[in-house]
Amino acid sequence: TGYNESWTQELQLKSAPDTRLQWIGGGFYSNGASGYRPQLAFVGTTTVRAIYAGIDTESLAAFGQGTYEILPSTRLTLGARYTRDKREVLGNTALNGVIQAAAFANTTTTWKKATWRAALDHEIAEGKLVYVSVNTGFKSGYYNPSSYVTPANPETLTAYETGFKTQWLDNRLRLNGSLYYYDYKNMQVTVIITPPGGVPTSFTQNAAKARVKGFDLEMVAVPTDHLTITGGLSVMDAKYKSYPNGNHFSPAPLRTCAIVPPPANATGGQNSVAGCDLSGNDMIQAPPFTLNLSGNYKIPTEMGDFNLNVTYFHTDRWFFEPDNSLGNKGYDLVNASVRWTSSDGRWGASVWGRNLTDAKYFLSGASTSAAKYYAAAEPGTFGATVSMHLQ
Repeated sequence: TGYNESWTQELQLKSAPDTRLQWIGGGFYSNGASGYRPQLAFVGTTTVRAIYAGIDTESLAAFGQGTYEILPSTRLTLGARYTRDKREVLGNTALNGVIQAAAFANTTTTWKKATWRAALDHEIAEGKLVYVSVNTGFKSGYYNPSSYVTPANPETLTAYETGFKTQWLDNRLRLNGSLYYYDYKNMQVTVIITPPGGVPTSFTQNAAKARVKGFDLEMVAVPTDHLTITGGLSVMDAKYKSYPNGNHFSPAPLRTCAIVPPPANATGGQNSVAGCDLSGNDMIQAPPFTLNLSGNYKIPTEMGDFNLNVTYFHTDRWFFEPDNSLGNKGYDLVNASVRWTSSDGRWGASVWGRNLTDAKYFLSGASTSAAKYYAAAEPGTFGATVSMHLQ
């Protein structure tokens, strides 16, 4: 069985709201414990593997940020944070009740990192702002409770962004956009591996380098008092720049890093292959293009309000795993609903339809030593809902 306990506290001190220099400072503390008591798995038909593992985590941080109007309508923001994370791991593995000395762990690791932020924004006209920013980020190292001897290294990020935020037509149209570039070092990626003993296990490892570049655009339009239209699009190019130690499952009896169909003489199952070079592959769950559009029309009556809503979503293909062997093809989703709310807000009723075009796609996918698995998403679904709010 597993356990997960945590306690956090944050203290903040802020400037008065009407001062020219707006600032905030504070501290953060977190303490937690997680692990197994134990995790049991069969290895073959006669051996039971028991993992006893516990990880205690303590995190301390101090932070501060200030924004100052250096020129009329131009503001400079500077911020910094210092983080110290300590993880203590204690555990062992037993096979049929016999503790394995080689799998015993009792160690403490501390990671420290200073991160910062700098941003400049300028209001070129009322309701129209442009900005540029540089941010750095830090994600602490991580021990895998099921293979706890060697931790994943800390992940760091440098993010560059520029964009605009605008209001038009007496605030009936809001249009925001951003252009960004993210540079990752030691990016933490969770994969499925088969450790000694032969049981597929979720494992966090490092991709040495990764980068994301793209453009986001979002829009909110209110053409009339009763009609609201929202939309957004994302264009993204996300790649692992360096990932020399990746994992891949190939159809047995093959042991290859290449993505190949099962051979005619396949013996069944898959072999876990470590040390595959996944450099240049697409990052997981990173579609190159997505688009969403929604329209909501409100009809007020003496009986209450009726809301007619239609949404559309499109995505290009994307992958579940960094070896790019499992993924979704592009698909489109259309949802619609009609909802009534009583004048006093106490009663409501709606009829709705989800995935009206009955698109076929997957919510998740994973490779194991047995096979590649997919979890199918919900097909076209229709229904009605009645609600009451107690007052």
